[in-house]
Amino acid sequence: TIAPVYRLLGSPITPDWDINGWQFEATSGSIDDGNTTLTIVSRIANRSTQALPYPLVHVELTDRFDDVTGSAILEPAAYLAANGDPSRPIEPGDNFTAMITVDDPDVEVLGYRLKVCYRIEPGTVRCAEEAFRN
Repeated sequence: TIAPVYRLLGSPITPDWDINGWQFEATSGSIDDGNTTLTIVSRIANRSTQALPYPLVHVELTDRFDDVTGSAILEPAAYLAANGDPSRPIEPGDNFTAMITVDDPDVEVLGYRLKVCYRIEPGTVRCAEEAFRN
């Protein structure tokens, strides 16, 4: 609750969340019949010893050479189901399902990478070193 005050004073407070405590357990991607929508569904588990807030999800689309053709960092509201509550922390051992939709992916897109991240200050994120690759 005091974090906004500290940010206004130029000294943001950001908890050092265990970014490497997240694990991608099951992930699949599919493109619809018209090649107009890529849907990625991933079950992400908290393997940390502490409750963690929902992370940001960094999505990178890759071509046949594994070069990045596009990327985005998604807030929890963009990947959670309509009944998901992004303000609720995820307890150790619990998981959630992220559903990511990419409209009109480039025809060159043949894969994707997912990483979990946390915002450490406005405009700056810290991401896990390991990524899920497909």
